[in-house]
Amino acid sequence: MTIIRAITPRNVMIFLCAVVLVLIGVKGVYIILKINNVSEADRLWASKQLVEAETFYTKAMNNRWIRYQEDKISARLQELAPITEMKQTLAMLSTELQQVEKSNDFEGLMKAYATYQSFKAPYAKAEHPNAVYYQQIARSTQVAAKLDEVFQYFIARFYAQMSSNLEDKKYDDESFKSNLWKIPAAYFNRDGKRADDLSAKFKKYDEQKMDQIASMGQYQILLNEAMSMQKTYEDLKLKASWVPKKVVSLVDVFLRNDVGQERYADFAMHAKSYVEYAKSMQVKSEIEAYIKSQIRKWMKDANALIRNGEFQKAIQIYEGIGVYQDTKQEMQDAMSAWTAADPVRLLQSVDSRVNYEQVSGGKDRFGAQVYAIATDAMNNLYYGTSDRENHVSVRKYDAVPKGVKIRSLRIEEKLSTSKKPVIIIEMDSNSRGAWYGAFDVSNDQLHPLFQFEADGYEVQSDGTLHVNNPNVAEAEGQMAVYALVNGTYQYTGIVQQFTDIVIEDLWQYQHMKVRFTANIVMVGESGVYAQMGDSFVQLQGDFSYSIGTAVIIGTFDQSKEVQVGDQMLNIPVVEVETITN
Repeated sequence: MTIIRAITPRNVMIFLCAVVLVLIGVKGVYIILKINNVSEADRLWASKQLVEAETFYTKAMNNRWIRYQEDKISARLQELAPITEMKQTLAMLSTELQQVEKSNDFEGLMKAYATYQSFKAPYAKAEHPNAVYYQQIARSTQVAAKLDEVFQYFIARFYAQMSSNLEDKKYDDESFKSNLWKIPAAYFNRDGKRADDLSAKFKKYDEQKMDQIASMGQYQILLNEAMSMQKTYEDLKLKASWVPKKVVSLVDVFLRNDVGQERYADFAMHAKSYVEYAKSMQVKSEIEAYIKSQIRKWMKDANALIRNGEFQKAIQIYEGIGVYQDTKQEMQDAMSAWTAADPVRLLQSVDSRVNYEQVSGGKDRFGAQVYAIATDAMNNLYYGTSDRENHVSVRKYDAVPKGVKIRSLRIEEKLSTSKKPVIIIEMDSNSRGAWYGAFDVSNDQLHPLFQFEADGYEVQSDGTLHVNNPNVAEAEGQMAVYALVNGTYQYTGIVQQFTDIVIEDLWQYQHMKVRFTANIVMVGESGVYAQMGDSFVQLQGDFSYSIGTAVIIGTFDQSKEVQVGDQMLNIPVVEVETITN
């Protein structure tokens, strides 16, 4: 039989009648159920079992199959509305607690807890008319137990997160601190010491965390984390005294390791960071006193190193300490002292390719903090200076005889001034004792003052030079005078090395070279004599003498007895150097 053939008017009617009979049966069941619910509710109402009565009145109200005592049911439920609210609210909270546990929604838990506390507060008072009903409903719903269960779940979860952070050495999420602190004390140890329990947990966690960070050498991260910790605890109004104490102990290890290994810059950096941390966190400890003491010691050590000529080590200390305090002046003084002790450093700072020779120098002279003089293999002359701003200038002069050995290079003190040095080069000479060259600084360039070959020279008090036997034809064998003319020393004549006198005063100039005019009156085997007033003077020396007037240069060193007529006369004897007729 096909489906189409089965759908006949007769069969349809039979099916509809069956459906109606089923519906009538179902309705009858619900009618009986509603009547029974109302009856049971009335019984419970009469016996003051209001919580249970509300349940049956609600079932009857929700049964819409028949209208039966609707007004009474509505009126009774109106009176039982507080109980209905209690049931609905606690049921809703129970559902929420299941959801927050499932979704790990701690904020949802705290909101549910706040709702629970707010809702139950009025019923906590025994005099409240519905207090007893609230207690009955709360026991039946087990909301309080569920709250405790969920809080314990989150406490365990947060403790596990602490352990996981330490195990993984990752601390990005530390929300468990504030979350644990939000959980009411009642859900921790029942002795009411939540703060002690959490402080112990936090202390253990923080100290292990800081140990891990320190072991990886992450000093600045350590301080940053410590500041973050203290800020967190300040927000929680929790006194976390263990944080600064742990920081002090770890910083002390860092600093003492720096000292032991002479890591001056690391020590200074660590010290400065700690001081900034302590100032920011208003923490006081002995660490700062230790830092200051160590810095003072190193500064003292650096000064001693400079005195001993160990400039590089001293500068290394100053550079390191400079991270903590300003040591620019000390470094500059050390550099100057080093350059003064080793002047070639000044010249090499400009051109290290040159092989400098005859190097010397000094400091705090000629308007320079440090100066240096030197030559090179090509006999070029160099003069370098450095001022207090470390500006270095090197002047070069290359017009010095090449291929001749330089004997010495020095500063001529008698010609130099406070602002301008005069540099003397002394070189070998084939015709004289030495070749001399003098140079000063004019317009920031080396400028020649004199260049000559001679057997020596001497600076006079008036600034002139007395040059012995210079390579000048008219002064050969003489002591020549050189004077400063238009910026250079030039030959101006011979040094007068005798005193002009009249012959009658000769007795006053014994052992002194003198020049006088004499009248030679006798030239013979007995000697050469010249008239001296009423007496005579004997002239000695390998010269060609003749009667008459002559200009004599010589020295009276002794006298002799001679007989003139009937008289014995004591007359001076002059050793003649030159005679001009």
